[in-house]
Amino acid sequence: MSDNWPCHLVSAFCAGFCATCVASPVDVVKTRYMNSAAGVYRGALHCAATMISERGLFTFYKGYANQLLSLYQQDQQIIMSQGNFDRPDHSSQLIQERIFVKEAQPRSAQVWHA
Repeated sequence: MSDNWPCHLVSAFCAGFCATCVASPVDVVKTRYMNSAAGVYRGALHCAATMISERGLFTFYKGYANQLLSLYQQDQQIIMSQGNFDRPDHSSQLIQERIFVKEAQPRSAQVWHA
């Protein structure tokens, strides 16, 4: 797949999917543990073990679709903007030159001209 916007959309979806698969169980356990009354669980591992024994493994993925869509949108914006900024066309080169020239000049010489 070439380096263009469909590639960036697919990579954003894959990044969001992987991040949600890893983070969702931890987030569900943390939320359940924090919202429980004092003394219900001895710790986060006890909370996770109780969740598995009472409801099964799929209880860790409650709200998975919402988290996936949220991370997908965030990753899409980051990956697509980074991909466009790194592309070696003329406009991004001008932007990078302006940024680096501004940083290299002494503070008294940092004047922007349109």
